[in-house]
Amino acid sequence: MKQSPRTELAVPSAKALVLSMRAMGYQLHTALSDLIDNSIFAKAKNIQVTWGWGKGHPWVMISDDGNGMTEAELKVAMQPGGRSPDETRDVEDLGRFSLGLKTASWSQCKLMSVMTKTPAGEVSARQWDLEIVEERDSWDLIIDVDAATESKLSKELEKVEKGTVVLWQNLDRIIGESGADLEGLEDTFNEKFTGTVLPHLEMTFHRFLSGKDAISMKVGNAQCHAWDPFLTAHSSTEERTTETFGRDSVTVTPYIMPHSSYLTMAELRKAQGPWGWSAQQGFYVYRNKRMIIAGGYLGLTDDNGKHFEAKDQYRLCRIKVDLPNNVDHEWDLDVKKAQASPPLRLRRDFERLVRSTREKSSQVYRRRTIARRIPGENVHADIWHRRKVGDKIVYKVNRESPAISHLRESANLSKTHLNALLHLIERTVPYRGITVDNNELTDATVDLPDNVEKPPNALVELAIEITRKEIEEGKQPKNAVDYVCQIVFQLNSPQLRIALEKEILNV
Repeated sequence: MKQSPRTELAVPSAKALVLSMRAMGYQLHTALSDLIDNSIFAKAKNIQVTWGWGKGHPWVMISDDGNGMTEAELKVAMQPGGRSPDETRDVEDLGRFSLGLKTASWSQCKLMSVMTKTPAGEVSARQWDLEIVEERDSWDLIIDVDAATESKLSKELEKVEKGTVVLWQNLDRIIGESGADLEGLEDTFNEKFTGTVLPHLEMTFHRFLSGKDAISMKVGNAQCHAWDPFLTAHSSTEERTTETFGRDSVTVTPYIMPHSSYLTMAELRKAQGPWGWSAQQGFYVYRNKRMIIAGGYLGLTDDNGKHFEAKDQYRLCRIKVDLPNNVDHEWDLDVKKAQASPPLRLRRDFERLVRSTREKSSQVYRRRTIARRIPGENVHADIWHRRKVGDKIVYKVNRESPAISHLRESANLSKTHLNALLHLIERTVPYRGITVDNNELTDATVDLPDNVEKPPNALVELAIEITRKEIEEGKQPKNAVDYVCQIVFQLNSPQLRIALEKEILNV
């Protein structure tokens, strides 16, 4: 029989460990997402994030109408590592490490209080005060919550028959140490919720915010609305074949987003996501429908061993990956549920999917499909022609395109002068500068602000004139508008179409 080695207790310092746990790398929006995971698993139908400045003593509250916890369950929930990550989890469980409530809260505040109520009406409360933990160097969980905090929690919990309320105070990591000297930062504090938290929650939990069993989530007075990264309801989104891998039922569905010419300005802005078209391309990884990764290529490499990079021609490539919660270890899921990596046995298949989806994205992005949608019209109407001269590629303005022809006639410009002008433009296109800008600044020359993309009034007036001329020659008004927007002026400009529809169709 093997002799047991001699041992001694090596109890970690509460002070040192809690300071380390505070440095897990959470941001406000990711910390709140971890707490909302608990609310969803508790079957909450309504989740509310509220906050207040408190005259320089700000606070944040997360409340729900979920199933609540008994006192014993609350104690385990408040205990760091209350459950082993190796335990078999409920298939709908969004947690893994039994650290989220604590580490997420401690990353933002020093005083975290929880009050919960079961369907049977049992009410329990506990509180972590990290100043006490650090002072005593002991894991002293507070049972008797202070009166002011208890009153605030009770008032919120009275609104529901069952549920849980989490309150963050002493928000030293969000805004700094509390005090009157912070009065000037109130707007900055509010902006964190309206400008960052709201869109992040709409993205992360979009599959819970839509459908017949949708939950309601609010950030302050703002209702969260699902942000679908795949535009699945849009008729021009291409959903490719879903593949299922391995015994763990990991499913992957590539999507090709619609070309911008098929989207209205509002759809275009919404579809680009919080970080813009280029940054939002790539994989969207979900664990039990909860998004954990939004964009990027998971460290995968191409045939030359180089990491796949976000490039503008692949901006329409988005790939959905659905994971069950029994593959966390294999996918190297971290505590924050913000990083994951596919196992070695799946990498080749995933790289194959990236290559094929990016190739399709490039094809859709580059082609002028919209000019082919009007039967019988000139399919050689592109304003620019791409020509190969030896081993070089040059771009020439198509002198015969309807746009150039109409503009020349309107300006009463001779072909000789027009050729001279266009030659000057063609020879001075800053190719190198455009290439460098798009490499250094993501999407530097696309998705420009409205005041830059808006067509000049003279062009709009000319478009109206051409549209009326096409109607006089026999086109139906709507077809004439389509022809001018899609064939004559290939600007993909919603503003131009709106102007024509208003003037010609009275829309």
